[in-house]
Amino acid sequence: MRDDATVLLQFLPADDAQREEDLLRRLGADVKDLQVGAVDYRYAPPDPDDPKAGVGPAEWLTVVLTAGRGLRDLVRVAFDWVKRAKHPIRVRIGDDELVVDNATDEQQKAIIEAFLARHSTD
Repeated sequence: MRDDATVLLQFLPADDAQREEDLLRRLGADVKDLQVGAVDYRYAPPDPDDPKAGVGPAEWLTVVLTAGRGLRDLVRVAFDWVKRAKHPIRVRIGDDELVVDNATDEQQKAIIEAFLARHSTD
């Protein structure tokens, strides 16, 4: 994986956009603490039916990785958040996507390892 790879994270949409944005911002704070790269958000487009509407809610957490083990640490934090929030997270690099869900620890680790292997430089 390139040192400047951009990773996107998103809590899978459910019925509560405000809760999802809150979870995403709390996940973003944890990711910032990892110090693996630059952290930002991508927002939903404004409501086209409301001319006074501003930017929509945060939909994606973007992380431009700069640290060597950053991706592994980032996915580990996402997996921890799935357990805490009981809400699946989508992790995307380019066209490749991983959904971290409520599979067993063993199943999820196997899925994560396969995803990491596709993006490693080794």
